[in-house]
Amino acid sequence: DLHSFPTRRSSDLEPDSWYLWHWPLLALPRATFPDTPYVAAIALPASLIIACLAYSWLETPVRHSPKLAGAPWVTLAGATAGLGLIMIAGYAYLPALSAMDQKLAARVEQIEAASKDIARVTRANCLLHKNDVDPSLCGYGAPGGRYRVALVGDSHANHWSPALDAGAKQAGWRVTQWTKGSCTNADVTLYTNKRGLYASCDEWRERVLKTLTETDVPDLVILSDRVNYDDEIYDPTVKRLLSGSEGQKAWKDGFRRTIERLLYADVRVVVMRDVPRMPRDYRACLLTESDCPIPRANALGYPPLEAEVAREFPDRVTFVDFSDQICDTDHCPAMRNGLIVYQNTSHLTATYAATFAPQMAEVLRGFEQILGGAHRKPPLPERSLTSDAGGSKNAR
Repeated sequence: DLHSFPTRRSSDLEPDSWYLWHWPLLALPRATFPDTPYVAAIALPASLIIACLAYSWLETPVRHSPKLAGAPWVTLAGATAGLGLIMIAGYAYLPALSAMDQKLAARVEQIEAASKDIARVTRANCLLHKNDVDPSLCGYGAPGGRYRVALVGDSHANHWSPALDAGAKQAGWRVTQWTKGSCTNADVTLYTNKRGLYASCDEWRERVLKTLTETDVPDLVILSDRVNYDDEIYDPTVKRLLSGSEGQKAWKDGFRRTIERLLYADVRVVVMRDVPRMPRDYRACLLTESDCPIPRANALGYPPLEAEVAREFPDRVTFVDFSDQICDTDHCPAMRNGLIVYQNTSHLTATYAATFAPQMAEVLRGFEQILGGAHRKPPLPERSLTSDAGGSKNAR
């Protein structure tokens, strides 16, 4: 307790003085200038300075004034007048404070909605989890489209499905999705303390690749997944987890094997770069600032391993990187054009991902000249997803 310090002198600042000044200097400027960033960072030290000046030039002289001590009615009248001014000022700011509260409530609601803003294919169980190994197809895009693209990967592939769905409809392509949570495209075995050995991921990946290269070959495969699996890779030959550069090399070798397997089957491949990341406290930041930008170098601080492998096949693999659309030159914001970008620290909201539909359509159209008149055989029966307002509908 600051009052209990034995060394405090009568000339020292009373902690109550700062306490009384800090709240109005935090609340009122934020109400007056709600869109100005860093108001709190400026107001807090400003309140300390004003508290020191008021304590030295106002509180202390009034408290120790012999004239006022002998005229209690004057003191009472002055205090009453000061209280009246404070009440008048507070009443004048009530509309502004009310508006600030409404804006804060709206932002809280927007943040909560973003945390639940997942792709409809996720709700339709197109993203497999846990021990699921059956690579059941999820289909969307343009019904009866001339060409077919397969989206393959983990949840970081799944969050692109709103953009691919709309983009495929624009370009006249059909989409089949093969995704499993926390299961990398790289041909490696994963292990975590929470899950143990992720054997179902290996089995699922093998089934998907066998289908895509042998029994139901699409015109194009898009590979997308979380890139930083390097500390979860289990090496069965030495029976231990890999980490650091050793784990990164193992992931790159495994990803290369997956790409080569598709290329040997004459499947065209697109590799997408993983998205920038947000810090864990980005939602708290959104309560106080408009877009909460973080340095681009931090958001993209992980090694671009998928890019390094994709560039080993310059004539056969197309690398797609939307980082420049998500980030500015120097910063990556958590909100752009009024939309919250992230559903969590590493996944895009379905609403924001859908804004990339034109770019996805452009990617698909770029392959149509290459494909020419080539035509793949009809796909296997698949689950069809509708996009009506009532939600998704599954059909076998």
